[in-house]
Amino acid sequence: MKQYSIGEEGIKKFRKRYFNIVLPMVAIGAAIPLTINLLSSHTEDKTTPWIIVGVVLAYFSFSLVRTFKKQRQTLLSYRLTITDNEIVREQLNMPPLTINFMEVKEIMKTRKGSFIVRGVSRNDLIQIPYWVDDAASLEEQLQTFATITTANSWLRMQYGVLAIRLLGLALLIVTSAVNNKIIVSICGALLIALIIWGLNELRNNKNISVAAKRRSYVIYTLIAFVVAINILAKLWLYWG
Repeated sequence: MKQYSIGEEGIKKFRKRYFNIVLPMVAIGAAIPLTINLLSSHTEDKTTPWIIVGVVLAYFSFSLVRTFKKQRQTLLSYRLTITDNEIVREQLNMPPLTINFMEVKEIMKTRKGSFIVRGVSRNDLIQIPYWVDDAASLEEQLQTFATITTANSWLRMQYGVLAIRLLGLALLIVTSAVNNKIIVSICGALLIALIIWGLNELRNNKNISVAAKRRSYVIYTLIAFVVAINILAKLWLYWG
């Protein structure tokens, strides 16, 4: 039996990725619809909208820094145990995920060095980040379960998820900035459908902590509520 974990070197790699990629993406994603919505409002006060944007961005930045500290604790609790018969992933606030060697469908490796172990069930998916300690030894052990392939199909799926998120952002911008009732109705319905799909995917994902799922449920629900109110308001104002 061999156990792998994430140490301080791995945390440094994660910190670099987190602050260089995740933080700017979330900040831009929050700023674009808010800025468009504020600038499209008919008001002579041009200073207040930008103050609001600055406050929102500051809040998101503070939240992301606080989230990083929690993520650090979660990563330090990561344990991957490999025996002769199974692969077990354990992590703080997540139920243990076990894949028997007879149920290993595929093992993939990304260009950065992360591993993805797929089981028979679509939801049985163990993600092993590239910042895990002793990655060379880990790869040797994983090869005893199945031949390691390049993660082309995994990357295509990730690009597909990214495209869906960008589509959701575009739909959110359209429903906020456009006043045409037909366009707003169609885009709003598609956006709510995407939110429902996202909630279902979130519920079935075994690689997200319970606390993160709760936060995401609240955010998704609030966005859906705001979109629904926005659609009803525009249909009411511009009907006929």
